[in-house]
Amino acid sequence: YKVTIQLPAGYQVKQLASSGILTNKTIGMNMTYEVKELGANQLQIAYTLRVTNTVVPKEYYNELRTFYLEMNSKMNQLIVLEKINEGVKE
Repeated sequence: YKVTIQLPAGYQVKQLASSGILTNKTIGMNMTYEVKELGANQLQIAYTLRVTNTVVPKEYYNELRTFYLEMNSKMNQLIVLEKINEGVKE
């Protein structure tokens, strides 16, 4: 999953979500996520989920659930924009 977002005119990034990697070898899952500014008015968000175990035994359900909760938390991080005050006289 990769998306490029065009920022509205007159806005800039104040806070960017963090990039990183989630890995759980027991259940065979790995998620990489990257959030970056491409230019003055563009952001790119990329997520990759790799699953090596297609069957997860029931005794590892809690680990699977925890992994998905962490993944959901990362995918819901905020990106904060702020309005640029161009030409404001004080």
